[in-house]
Amino acid sequence: MKKFRVVAIDPQGNTVRPFIEGKDREEVVEKAREEGLIIMNIVEVFDLSLRQLFPFLGQRLTESERVYFADQMAVLLGANIDIDHALQVLIEQSGSDNLRKVVEQIREHVRNGESFARAVEQTGAFPKIFVSSIHIGESQGTLANSLQRLCNLLKKRQEINRKIRSAMSYPVITLLLTFIVLGIMNFYTLPVFVSQFQQMNLNPPLVTQLIIRLNEFIFGNWWKLLISAGIFGVVAYRFLKTENGKRWFDRFAMYVPIIGPIVHRAMLADFLESLASALRSGLGIVHALQVISSEHPNLVMRRYIDYLRAQVESGSPISQAMEPFPLFTPIVRHMTAVGEEAGKTEDMLVTVAEEYQRQLEQALQVLPDVLQTVLTVGLGIFIGVIYYALIMPYMQILNNL
Repeated sequence: MKKFRVVAIDPQGNTVRPFIEGKDREEVVEKAREEGLIIMNIVEVFDLSLRQLFPFLGQRLTESERVYFADQMAVLLGANIDIDHALQVLIEQSGSDNLRKVVEQIREHVRNGESFARAVEQTGAFPKIFVSSIHIGESQGTLANSLQRLCNLLKKRQEINRKIRSAMSYPVITLLLTFIVLGIMNFYTLPVFVSQFQQMNLNPPLVTQLIIRLNEFIFGNWWKLLISAGIFGVVAYRFLKTENGKRWFDRFAMYVPIIGPIVHRAMLADFLESLASALRSGLGIVHALQVISSEHPNLVMRRYIDYLRAQVESGSPISQAMEPFPLFTPIVRHMTAVGEEAGKTEDMLVTVAEEYQRQLEQALQVLPDVLQTVLTVGLGIFIGVIYYALIMPYMQILNNL
């Protein structure tokens, strides 16, 4: 995409100088006319900034920074403060240097005559649903409300992610401690017993011999195992970066025991909440589905959403389009159908989303206990086998006395 500096007259008769991106001049002219601009001059801009040369170095905002931006702008605009002044206030009070730089870019684009939505899009720091909702709100004169809805959506996502991380932290720590204990047993405790068996010329039972052989194999080939693990990790990482690998992992995460139902509820709640927010912001259902699909991190869910969009475009109600996929449970389909018949689709979507969020919270409360039980049982079995293998030779000695 090329970048052009346009000098034009807007519908109010003011001279504006926005930056517009397009494949060529004809596309830029078409975009300018769609915005009601009369072009006076157009010049291609050659941007050789690091962000242009290396896109991965572009501005990135955390979820918390996006929430803060949407919340503060909603408050300021709701108090009838103009956009330029609101952005200036946000620059002065922002505690994040990264957010401050992004807001400064937005203010610069706005002062050059671009719309607020266009200015936000130019930074590359916000998702498409964010930009689309702002564009609709700006065109309908409900920008503050659109920003507040975005803020509420992002806060719910943030809270869900926080609860998931909190629920997983204890089992992860327990698992790490388990590996440390097992490492100590294999590298320090087991060699002591092996040395005693050799000194006493014992012929240990099969289980003990297997444990000893395994320990000797690990000690004798640790560097080969380390290299093999590294190669496997690199190959697995590269595979998961491919489209097929990511789709496989996304499907695995949705159906793996214990974790799968939680992933299912989290994705469904987020999808329904995002769709409701987009519809309330004024987006058409086809456009809303397209935006949500383009941003969704789960490729399996993205394919489901693309199917819904195709069916809705062909004239089918979205509740009917959901039927082929078990992910969309009967309650989701029926409640959505009721909302469509009553003309309150977004309200029903929010109701169902809140129900799944409640179920998700309950599942996350139980998850640490379930994982702890599984880890405890697994660790107990493993330690029990090792204990049995080490004690049996001494039991044989006692039986032979």
